[in-house]
Amino acid sequence: MEVIPCSYSLEVPRLKISLPIRLKILLLITVSLAGSLLAYTYVGSQLIVADKTSYIYDYTLAEVTAAAERIESRLQQLTLSLTTLAQMTLSGNAPPVPSQQYFDRNSVLLGIQSVSFYAKPTQKDLAPYANFGKPASHLLSESLIQAVADQSFYVGNAQSINSDEILLPIVFESIDQSGQKIWITAEIRIPSAILGESSKNYELVLARADGGALLSKPLEEAPGSHRALSPGTPEATSFYVEISKKVFDNGVHDFKHQDVEWIGAFKRLKSRNLIILGMIERDRAFSAARQLIYKSVALGLSILFFAIGLTLVSVKTLTKQLQDMFRATQKVAGGDFTVRVDTSRSSDDEVGGLARSFNAMAEKIDDLMIQTAEKARMEKELETAQEVQARFFPLEALHLKQISVYGKYIPASECAGDWWHYAQVGDELLVVVGDVTGHGVSAALVTAAAHAIFLFITNEFKTRDQPKVDLVGLLLAMNSAVYAAGDGEATMSLVASLINLKTGHMTMINASHPPLYVLRSPVGGLEPIGVKSFKPLMGGRVPALGESLKYTVEMMEYSLEPGDRLFWYTDGAIETRPSDGVKLSKTQFLRMLGNHSGGSELKAEEIAPPIIEEILDFYGRGPTDRPDDITLVVATFRGV
Repeated sequence: MEVIPCSYSLEVPRLKISLPIRLKILLLITVSLAGSLLAYTYVGSQLIVADKTSYIYDYTLAEVTAAAERIESRLQQLTLSLTTLAQMTLSGNAPPVPSQQYFDRNSVLLGIQSVSFYAKPTQKDLAPYANFGKPASHLLSESLIQAVADQSFYVGNAQSINSDEILLPIVFESIDQSGQKIWITAEIRIPSAILGESSKNYELVLARADGGALLSKPLEEAPGSHRALSPGTPEATSFYVEISKKVFDNGVHDFKHQDVEWIGAFKRLKSRNLIILGMIERDRAFSAARQLIYKSVALGLSILFFAIGLTLVSVKTLTKQLQDMFRATQKVAGGDFTVRVDTSRSSDDEVGGLARSFNAMAEKIDDLMIQTAEKARMEKELETAQEVQARFFPLEALHLKQISVYGKYIPASECAGDWWHYAQVGDELLVVVGDVTGHGVSAALVTAAAHAIFLFITNEFKTRDQPKVDLVGLLLAMNSAVYAAGDGEATMSLVASLINLKTGHMTMINASHPPLYVLRSPVGGLEPIGVKSFKPLMGGRVPALGESLKYTVEMMEYSLEPGDRLFWYTDGAIETRPSDGVKLSKTQFLRMLGNHSGGSELKAEEIAPPIIEEILDFYGRGPTDRPDDITLVVATFRGV
């Protein structure tokens, strides 16, 4: 079974959406402005968050530092007062009454509930030397001996008195007046107010370095409020221990507790082995920053909507003019060149200038169309004139037993100023080549007059009883016709050659025209054709036709021999090349004639075309490459 592969091509049509220019401008401005506002909002929010973060960290640390300073001051006062009381009591000189009075006065000020003094305590002797205040709720234990020996100041476990106050046991080492070490234990009341004013955002905690929480000022009860680390909980103890291991005495860091992110700051008290902690919920801390970001976004959206509204109002006028011009261009494309755009309310900006330029362009196009129509009419007339003028030249080559004649002309414009013709009258052949000054229509009109009088006179010669050419009469008649047609302004150079077909005798008149060249074949036909092989016939020179009505004619005679070749031409063949100013010299021209004139059997129509092609190769084949009309007439004389 043969499987024939098949291929399918599915062409999906492209969806092309065309939007009006008003919507395009609106979209461009909206997208650009929205992008700018988004970038501004993003950068601004990042700056706000960064600035707010620095502020919150600094403020949190400042709150903790302030609470630490207050507790540090209280402990310094307490240490100094208890040391003084110990010295008064243990000196043995002070009566009990002053010591009690000192205690009563400072216990109220410092919140001292009880004090015990120990002199040289040991594991066997832990009895206090003296007591003040309420009976101590604790006695110096063996564990405290080592703790005080290691730290010099030790804080025990706090006992809660009420929601706003705790009872804090402390033990520290001092000396009496004799320099002996004494240990002092006391229970002091510490109110939560010492940590600072109440705040609904910040939570402050006083803790021991070993992880025991001593005092906490909780957050105000508010919707969504949390406790960071409740004193006495395992989480609090482990957290305080982690903080106590920090190398630095203070700092701020982030932490997470019970799925709530917090910002925490700590401050270690000097030589007290106590730490103040401050915590704030990250969400609450940055609520102000979020509000500021929301306000910035709202302001940006307000600016965006205002810009869109302003754009709609301003673009309406702008696009209306563009729409008017678009409709006008559509009409112009349909061929209505009379349409104009209303510029009475146009502004002086580029759009208004465009509308005025369109009107000016439409007017010029309208004028151009009129000129184009006129030009087309004139071109048609020139084409007709060119067709008519082509009839002034012989339609085909002349082939007689004795001679063949062929001519070719290349006009430099639509109508030529060159002209040539021949006429056989009896046993005589008349060949004339003329060139009117200039080229174009005016020159063509002069050639028409010359052609008309030439035909008229030669036909008259043919109708005589004995047909014979009156060369002088012909030149005089043609001079009058050219003078009348050119009104004395345009003249015509002319060479007229009358050849007797029975004898080979040639009579010639040259009216200011380039000379006629005769190429006589060398004897035997073996010598090459060179420049010197051409003989110019310079005689019979008279003024150009049309210069004056008074005209004197002189003639030149020459005898042709079999094999002679005759070359008539106009001066357009040896002009200056417009492209580079190089002139075709007569020497070059004669070489061109010699290059294509070899061979005695060549006909005139075989010699002239290649010479014309070589001349065109020199000037160029474009219509503007030739400075003047070019005409070349060749005759080959075979003999009688």
